[in-house]
Amino acid sequence: MGSDFFQQTPPKLTYCLVLNIYSSLFIAGIFKIELKINFTNFSVIYFFSKIWYAYLKENKSKMDKELINLRKEIDKCDRELINILSLRFKIGKRIGEYKRKNKMNREDKKREKEILLIRKKWGNKKGLDSFFIERFFNNIFKEIKKNHKKIFGKL
Repeated sequence: MGSDFFQQTPPKLTYCLVLNIYSSLFIAGIFKIELKINFTNFSVIYFFSKIWYAYLKENKSKMDKELINLRKEIDKCDRELINILSLRFKIGKRIGEYKRKNKMNREDKKREKEILLIRKKWGNKKGLDSFFIERFFNNIFKEIKKNHKKIFGKL
């Protein structure tokens, strides 16, 4: 077993071998066991490392496919979320135009509190954190107010 051994071995497997040897030495040190690494011990470590590397490689591709599919689901949800937010802001714009036309106040704090209370209940029923729901809708309110400010500025 010369220096060409490590050149023929994939880098991850070499790392695994070194880690196994280091772990064996560490454990032997803790228990004050004399550990002699000879060709036989090294061959056994190499054999099991090779099996472990093959197992990881095979299962990684399965995990990668599952992860890719899960990410596709997230992408689909995000697209739907963006479409819904777009629709919500279009309706918010129409509300701002209505308020401007009818000389109403831009802000309605009472309505905002009602929305937050109801949305937190809806969120809690779906397992979402109340604080997250509050921050989410407060950000929507800020954006709507920004849009209303532009609408009201067009007198």
